[in-house]
Amino acid sequence: MRVNIYQPRASYYVGGAEVVALQHAKYLARAGYRVTLFTTKAAFIRPTGYFRSFVRENPAVDIRYISVPKSLAWIYKNPPGQDWERWDLESLHVGRIASSVLESSQTPKSVFAAHNIIDSLALPPTASRVLHLHGHPDALNYVCSLALQDPGLKLMAVSEMIRQKYASMLPVRRGIQVAKNGIDAHHYTILPNRHKKYDLLYVGRLIENKGVQVLIEALSELEKAKHQKLQLAIAGAGPYKAKLQALVKSRKLQAQVNFLGFVPDGQLVRLYNSARLSVLPSLSKEGVLTTMLESCACGTPVLTSDQSSMREFVKNDKNSFLVPAGNAPVLARSIERIFLRGDGYINNVGLLAREQILRQWTWERRIERVGALYESL
Repeated sequence: MRVNIYQPRASYYVGGAEVVALQHAKYLARAGYRVTLFTTKAAFIRPTGYFRSFVRENPAVDIRYISVPKSLAWIYKNPPGQDWERWDLESLHVGRIASSVLESSQTPKSVFAAHNIIDSLALPPTASRVLHLHGHPDALNYVCSLALQDPGLKLMAVSEMIRQKYASMLPVRRGIQVAKNGIDAHHYTILPNRHKKYDLLYVGRLIENKGVQVLIEALSELEKAKHQKLQLAIAGAGPYKAKLQALVKSRKLQAQVNFLGFVPDGQLVRLYNSARLSVLPSLSKEGVLTTMLESCACGTPVLTSDQSSMREFVKNDKNSFLVPAGNAPVLARSIERIFLRGDGYINNVGLLAREQILRQWTWERRIERVGALYESL
């Protein structure tokens, strides 16, 4: 079977849906599928180091580029990741170009997959088509609602929570399968002689929904209570960075908060291993966070929100920790409680987290489900 993955942002943006699309391509190819990845290319589009490494390390994946004309450069002047309108404009305009390329690539036994609702409109209408649902919007706009009502488009959610959310929003009843994400547990692993440089670590995009502002406020709460000065590392980039830096300054936490910027994939393993606890305080609308799986695969447990899909991995106080979203005082008390139990306890929870990854959350295991669902179309 040939699997055609359309992910226009995979070449220049590192987000959850982009990473998952690339991992699908990698592991489906390893499983024996013929895989083609369609993504964008232009003089004004700068490929990420993550994508360049992917191309270099995965020669079995055929890369085909959608050439974006200069007339659409205005879309790319807006930084990605700030709002849905930026994605929607790209999906609609680039999708019109991509549709003919994708149509010409159709073969008798092939499937086409997209990882964004409006991207799915570019898939050949007569082909077997799949849309992978990642996070969810607060409400569906007209175009998204129209795309999701297409009976020929098969829907696959990355978590049970995401499946339920979309089922509740759709105007018509649709069958939605669940195909959860995984992690490369060979790459993300526990390093010997780990030096715990940071007490707390956040890895991810710097946008409001990720809740980093709540984490900074929690750190301020702990400082007011005269607890030991905890060191927090924030790894990531995004439009919310300036506001977060201003918040750190207003709370006089400059000596405790370290903004590391975007950390390349090759350096993440050492970073996860250098932290006692990862904190991922998302406010809502999340699938199972890749960064949570990465941290746990490295033996560093995670404190994360209980209102998103992370509950489908986390067994509270066993392999990681859950906390209500958006409440800085409660988050501060949770951090205090965890650290009072000592590093031996934290390390043991981290070991159990990695064991859970190895049992159920490796890409080798998860891709079997994806392949089986594609084969059933």
